[in-house]
Amino acid sequence: MKTFLTQEQLGQRWCISPKTLRQWRLLGWGPQVHLVGSTCLYDLDAVEAWEGGAQ
Repeated sequence: MKTFLTQEQLGQRWCISPKTLRQWRLLGWGPQVHLVGSTCLYDLDAVEAWEGGAQ
């Protein structure tokens, strides 16, 4: 089963605000986001790949 992070959880992990993540999402930057209703979820595998420079 896949693990997902909310925008708030990813913001805490990266020490940035959820607002910054929203701005990045609108600019098309950052790991792929999945929208479930009005909730943004980030696949942990995609986050780790992004952190490792494998965008």
